[in-house]
Amino acid sequence: MAAEIPQSRQSTDSVYGKPTLTLGTAKEIVNTRYCLEIDVIKELSGSVDQNFYVSSSVGAQTTEFVLKIINLKESKCEELLMGRIEIMCCLNNDNINCPVPVKLSDGNYITWYGTKESGQHAVYLQTFVHGTPFADIEITPTSDLYYSAGKYLGNVDVVLKKFHHIGFENDDSIWKPHCMNAIQELMHIIELEERKTMVECVIRMFNSKVSPHLKKLKKGVIHGDYDPNNVIVSMLPHEGEDVRPEVCGIIDFSDARYSYYVFELAICIADFLMFSKDANHSLISTRLSEGYQSKFQLNELEKSLLPICIASRLCQVAVLGTNELKVQRYNNYIDNFVSKAWNCLHSTLANLSKIIEL
Repeated sequence: MAAEIPQSRQSTDSVYGKPTLTLGTAKEIVNTRYCLEIDVIKELSGSVDQNFYVSSSVGAQTTEFVLKIINLKESKCEELLMGRIEIMCCLNNDNINCPVPVKLSDGNYITWYGTKESGQHAVYLQTFVHGTPFADIEITPTSDLYYSAGKYLGNVDVVLKKFHHIGFENDDSIWKPHCMNAIQELMHIIELEERKTMVECVIRMFNSKVSPHLKKLKKGVIHGDYDPNNVIVSMLPHEGEDVRPEVCGIIDFSDARYSYYVFELAICIADFLMFSKDANHSLISTRLSEGYQSKFQLNELEKSLLPICIASRLCQVAVLGTNELKVQRYNNYIDNFVSKAWNCLHSTLANLSKIIEL
């Protein structure tokens, strides 16, 4: 689960039209549209959407939720939002632990907030997934835990192989993993020449090594943002042992899309490297890949392209995130990602040939 942010620090609107609802407005939505009495409500961090943690009690039973307020741009794509909701329903039906969308009294999942003049934000409620985000565990992750994280994602993609939804058929997002054009068009915002040189290097490698083979790569619906903040870990003690963390869930389907499977794993590895305090990037990359491929195997072509796809993901976060920060100057959530992406890109390019042992 994303970290709580102070109520006093409201984010500015973004190029996506990020919502800026108050706690009072969010509470009213939960009260009137979901008929829930609220014990606790607090805002959580986020990039282009707003998220609120909600705790509600009926008698001795307490249930926890996350209220999602979607940005204006994506609120116009109701089929895309329904695709994300249906993914969660599909995964829950196959015993993958992820949020459960909550229906309104009319049987729909999505409600709306706003006016035609100012724009309407899509709103939906989902259950809260218990556990600790991988990024927040207090012990040093073991090799086996990285393997477990990769394996869990592989299980997700096995389930989603049979999933299809019309909402993912027209993806015009600049965050498409194979879309280097958006990065090229934003080269002017990169102020440091060293960083510009790194990005240009990755674009050249991607265009010469990856782009010519895209039509040969396997595709399907992917999670698209399997980073340590979205991977949930249980920290329960085992009989006769100390606490042993285990991956037990997945959250945040805001970047789910129809794309190439090699990018699913590349995004996972790149994002885990960004958040890792361990200098052994080769070990982390290899164990994530081994875990993933124990359930969802990549072919030889996909494996050969994986290191460049990891570097392209880091470029994407660094450059597109930098662009978003020009509008959301005080969004620490985005700023944290961007800083980590630039630092990781530098070390990754220096060791690209060693980044993963296939």
